[in-house]
Amino acid sequence: MAPNIREKIEKEIQQFEHELTVELPAELKRAVALGDLSENAEYHMAKQRQEETEAAIKRIRERRKNAPKVSIEELIAWKNEGRI
Repeated sequence: MAPNIREKIEKEIQQFEHELTVELPAELKRAVALGDLSENAEYHMAKQRQEETEAAIKRIRERRKNAPKVSIEELIAWKNEGRI
């Protein structure tokens, strides 16, 4: 995987993890403080966002895991060197 793509994926994961560990817990805490959770739209929206964020992290990690291990630049260099 090309370094710039790897960095982009890692940054994206970090952003989602920050949202999941910092922003969403604060939102949930505020929503819980509003009272009755069964009719608390803020709470339900925050829980839904939490689920979506967890799913996004899982998708990105899977994409990273399945990404080619060799970059295009490496393949070109190998071809120019006669290795392939």
